[in-house]
Amino acid sequence: MGSYLLALAARDCGVPFYVCFESFKRTSRNAEEFELEEMDPAELSPPDLPGILVRNVYFDITPARLVTAWVDENGVHEAG
Repeated sequence: MGSYLLALAARDCGVPFYVCFESFKRTSRNAEEFELEEMDPAELSPPDLPGILVRNVYFDITPARLVTAWVDENGVHEAG
């Protein structure tokens, strides 16, 4: 997990954000259509704090609007 946060930080700092992934991971589907893989929160050894729900989500979804270009097995693709 973490590409989304990196993309937000890059946008905030005014630097381009490039990603590298297999082409099948690019889709025009909405993020709400995906069920993200989630594992047992105990893996993280979280402290027991009242009112805090710990989630152990393995992957995130980075919106295309934050990506400058991406690289896959077919080459480099400019966002747009």
